Amino acid sequence: MSNGVQVYMEYPIKGAFLHQYEATMENVHQCMRELGVEKIEWYASPHYHNRYIEVFYVPTESHFFALKKLRTYPRQELFGKLMECIDGGPSSIHYIALKKCS
Repeated sequence: MSNGVQVYMEYPIKGAFLHQYEATMENVHQCMRELGVEKIEWYASPHYHNRYIEVFYVPTESHFFALKKLRTYPRQELFGKLMECIDGGPSSIHYIALKKCS
């Protein structure tokens, strides 16, 4: 996917929801793979308590915007469950999408 878009997501997790969040992420990443997402990496920040970072590739910018909308849709069963865990809700998710220039 050399012409794809690399995406970084960073967000805080509510302390009381840490176990639910970690259990949900396996299903989240499986769903993302089914939607065409590749090279998914998932990190916990060593410097900031309960902050997580996801890095992955999507084929196009359109895929990025569609996935961003889906990931924050509260009525979608899987991603709605994930949103319950994020401290501050969708507005606390920071996104960076990068397209390679050369």
